[in-house]
Amino acid sequence: MNSIGKNNIVSVIMPVYNAEDSVLESIKSVLLQTYVNWELIIVDDGSLDNSYNKIKKFINEIDLEYRKKIHLFNQINSGPSVARNFGVYKSIGEFIAFIDSDDIWIPNKLYMQVDIANNNPDIGLIGGGFEKKNFDSSHSIVSINFRKLLFKNYFPTPTVLIRKEKFIFNFDPKKKYSEDYLTWMLITSQYNAFYINEILAYNYISKREFGEKGLSSNLIKMERSELDNYFYLYKQKKIKFLTYILVCTYSLLKFVRRFLVSKIGRFI
Repeated sequence: MNSIGKNNIVSVIMPVYNAEDSVLESIKSVLLQTYVNWELIIVDDGSLDNSYNKIKKFINEIDLEYRKKIHLFNQINSGPSVARNFGVYKSIGEFIAFIDSDDIWIPNKLYMQVDIANNNPDIGLIGGGFEKKNFDSSHSIVSINFRKLLFKNYFPTPTVLIRKEKFIFNFDPKKKYSEDYLTWMLITSQYNAFYINEILAYNYISKREFGEKGLSSNLIKMERSELDNYFYLYKQKKIKFLTYILVCTYSLLKFVRRFLVSKIGRFI
């Protein structure tokens, strides 16, 4: 059932940092959405390259129809969490969506998500596949509750759409890794979420999942941050002690596998 409303504005938040080679393609993927009731809030996070000027020039050259829907801001380098929080603060939409400056959306991403959100007003978060699906083709939409999300982050940030009134937990500006995962878990601790079993977004420049130069050290930082997330949930009494031990153990097992794959990948 199609229940797209005229007032369902989607505020799209795009943090940018040193992305002059990809950011215009990301912006174009928003402009090409079949769902047209959006605003795009771009927050340049103190880029050292020509990102800001390229974006500004691009905006000045596009049709007024699009130009009036794009808002460009510049801030001192503070990290993507601060940029996203600022974008949310400036937003006017009923829904919030996120896209990074090196990611591309499929054309009907927003249309699908807004339609599902309008038919399920109790849902807090809707995401989907990023370059791959998480479930077999027999599933089109999968319900993801808090407990299921504890064991796996099903929601890459560029695929997420949130009803703004339910975005009650900002991204932690002190965290450099897994800050989005913590926010999704906090939201699903109060509201259910849906996973659209389709590829909704992909990276403009394809990257290997594991095995890239320097990724081993990043994996360690990511794992520490994920464990910090679980400890925070435990301290906030979102999970019990036994659940805390269980999810930490499972997370560490996944980390060991990823770490080994990253090492092996160097020799492939």
